[in-house]
Amino acid sequence: MSDTYSKEKILQYAIKHDIIDIPLIKTQIEQMQKQEILKKHPYKFWEDKQGWHTYFMQDGRRVKKLARTKSELEDKLVYLYKAQENRPSINKTFEEWLNKKLQFKEIQKTSADRYENNYKRYIKSTSFGNRQIATVTENDLEDFIKGCISKYEMTVKAYSDLMIILRGIFKYAKKKHYTDLSISAFISDLDLSPSMFKRRAIDNKMEVFSEVELKMIREYILKRPTIWNLGVLLDLETGLRVGELVCLKPSDYHGHVLSIQRTEDRHKEDGKNVWSVKEFTKTSAGTRDVWLPKSAEDTIEMIKTVSPCKEYLLENPKGKRILGT
Repeated sequence: MSDTYSKEKILQYAIKHDIIDIPLIKTQIEQMQKQEILKKHPYKFWEDKQGWHTYFMQDGRRVKKLARTKSELEDKLVYLYKAQENRPSINKTFEEWLNKKLQFKEIQKTSADRYENNYKRYIKSTSFGNRQIATVTENDLEDFIKGCISKYEMTVKAYSDLMIILRGIFKYAKKKHYTDLSISAFISDLDLSPSMFKRRAIDNKMEVFSEVELKMIREYILKRPTIWNLGVLLDLETGLRVGELVCLKPSDYHGHVLSIQRTEDRHKEDGKNVWSVKEFTKTSAGTRDVWLPKSAEDTIEMIKTVSPCKEYLLENPKGKRILGT
């Protein structure tokens, strides 16, 4: 039998029989790593009545660091340098933030898809998105926001969509100690002129139908009473959101009243649109009873003659729920 053992077997034997002091080796390795990091520290250490001092480059500026002892100061520096090496980009932070929102069901998949689409449009492929979040200063953030407003000719609504994302990213980053920047304080101090935003001209005549136009639409639909046309007519007569309309069930109709208690949800899975029914409305105030005019009651009765009404009020001839979006 050979007396030759591999290094791996010797090490396994030594660990198994407690011949090697693992905690001691771990401590020695940590000390070696610490010294390697401190060798690269470019600033001197000095001591006074307050304790030990040195400088550290943080967020693009030199910051003084203080500790009671030199050893504590060195430990603080090692922590800061390791944090710099591991700090994520803005793109990575966005992914973390969005996944956490979904994990804890703080937002619906529909909202997550909207945030992701806006993020791809304004941030993801830019140099700003690839930056380490810890290096972003308030001036950088202000320049980026104003640049977006100008480049994309943003309306106030588009700007609001962008700020929802940035606020979420930087609040999350601060909690995770990726950055010291307070997005709440930054937004509070941000000064934007109203003239920067694009105004959308609204023609009031194009926003609502006149009585004459409504009469023409109704006459057109009654001559062509398909399930889709009747759905449009019921929507005009009730003022429901389309997502509420397509989720109505026959049991929601109580003579003169429609009970609104669910809505449609659309989100992406594996890049494809998926539609589902949520058993609650968009807001708590959305769950309500809607009193119907006689014309709407007549329309519902017509729908019942056209739609299979197996589960939902608006179903195509194959018994499938009509989609709203």
